[in-house]
Amino acid sequence: MSWREEFSELLQFLDESTATYPIRLFSSTPEKDSTPVRRVAFALENIVEQLKKPLVPSTQALAQALVYKFNGPHRRQGYWMNYKNLSRALRKYNEDDLLKRVSDVHKKATASGAGFYMPSNDVIRYIGGAYLKRLFRLQQIRDLCVRTAHVIMGQLELGHWEKFSLFIVAMCADISNGISKQASAMESAYAGLSSFLTSLDKRSGSSN
Repeated sequence: MSWREEFSELLQFLDESTATYPIRLFSSTPEKDSTPVRRVAFALENIVEQLKKPLVPSTQALAQALVYKFNGPHRRQGYWMNYKNLSRALRKYNEDDLLKRVSDVHKKATASGAGFYMPSNDVIRYIGGAYLKRLFRLQQIRDLCVRTAHVIMGQLELGHWEKFSLFIVAMCADISNGISKQASAMESAYAGLSSFLTSLDKRSGSSN
């Protein structure tokens, strides 16, 4: 069973949670105590700080440069499509607009006079869902790394483009290593928000 099949219900839930960005970002009713508001703001700050750290940005830039430079001689090779898909997935992951949206909510949550107004349930659900989806996107990128490296090993066995092929394999290893670090950092950042999310829907899970 693939991970997509194993987590199909959760993936469907996350898609539903992030289908539309909420119009109302904050509750219209103030809290009696500002403590939960501060806790949410702190959790959002941790997520913002994590989102500011892209996945292997130098490797992404190099991967994109290689696409432009070698697309001509390699475009008919079977492994090249896998490599281009990997490069594209890495770029899209790092260009996600979630950072801007979470930063906006965090800024408003910590603005003067906002101390008793909680972010709305819809926006908390959206942020949590979008953040969890990034974990699955990391798995997708890792799958592309494995597929790309596996296919290009055939080039090495045939003795074709040896240095180039080894370079691509090394890039895949670097991306895979970066994914492990990114996932670990995301787990830590998600911990603060998970209690608020599970109170809305237990399918959001916990970092523990």
